[in-house]
Amino acid sequence: MRVRKRTIAILIIIILSTVVFLFFPPKTWKINQITIGGDFGFTRYKFPGKGTADNPYIIRGYTLVNPERGFTFKTGIHIYGTTKHFIITECIISFFYRGIKIYNVKAGTCNLMNNTILEGGMSDSGPAHGIELMESDEVIICNNTIDAYYDAGINLHWSNNCTIEGNNIADCSRGIRILVSSNNRILKNNLERNRYGITFYKSNDSLLFDNFFNNENTNIGLNGYGNSIYKNTCLNALIGIEILSESKDFDIAFNYISNNTEGIVSECYNCSIYENNIYRNLVGIYLKRDSRDTVIYFNNFIENYPLLESNQSQAIDVGLFNIWYHPILLQGNYWSNIGTNSTYLIGGTRGSVDKYPLSSPIA
Repeated sequence: MRVRKRTIAILIIIILSTVVFLFFPPKTWKINQITIGGDFGFTRYKFPGKGTADNPYIIRGYTLVNPERGFTFKTGIHIYGTTKHFIITECIISFFYRGIKIYNVKAGTCNLMNNTILEGGMSDSGPAHGIELMESDEVIICNNTIDAYYDAGINLHWSNNCTIEGNNIADCSRGIRILVSSNNRILKNNLERNRYGITFYKSNDSLLFDNFFNNENTNIGLNGYGNSIYKNTCLNALIGIEILSESKDFDIAFNYISNNTEGIVSECYNCSIYENNIYRNLVGIYLKRDSRDTVIYFNNFIENYPLLESNQSQAIDVGLFNIWYHPILLQGNYWSNIGTNSTYLIGGTRGSVDKYPLSSPIA
């Protein structure tokens, strides 16, 4: 009888342990997916924290591996329809079609930091993203490593006032894609070996600051209003910075743009381009037909022409009413191949001229 009671007790312990393992996995165990719909969903996993601003739920240290290796539409961590505060950090997520998807969470409640998201969605079956953010404002996405996604490393859609900072994104179709979103800050990210570094579509009033781009087709390609592009490094692509048509009121300043086929290409209305170092691209700046009322001044144009063609203009202008000097200060740009000329003729069909070229580079 005593042995029987002991056996029953052991079986109960085993059953309870199995239930805990299945429904409340600790952070060190490997699991396949985490899905949380609504605030009640957090309680299933027994995350530490209370879901408040001072004591958010902490989703830390999980390793999630899709056994089907990205060939299904599974998402590693999917959180939607919540109002509680939470942090996803130090997770390793592999082979999922979407690594992390955040949809329709309350503004200012989500922080995604220090995660590693790898090898997902490598097919042409649809938009596979490392991190996808939809209809969620004031989200912080920082210090994540994302590698090898068929579409975007980070994808924002209808999400405003977010911060994307310090992420390393490589070998994706697009490093970062922003769709119909405004007032976002993209800061100090490292984007390399992607087809496109960052792309905007109908996205406004955002800041790109101090990012490093070394990609294939276009490092920065933006469409929208009122965006600022400051102090970025853009290397070795077909286009360093491209402002697409139906854009206006851009500021492009303090960037280092080198070894691209075309340094800056613009179809923008009312754009300011100043104090950029534009070095050894085949074309320094190309203002296309839809470009108008753009002011270009205090830029350093250094050797932006094919080898042995130093007599070629370093810029092209086929737009309307563009000015290649500051209209009040009456100071233009530095041109490394100006020689003894007192003005600098811009290539293209408009006959544009820098009337007040600088005698030495801007420091």
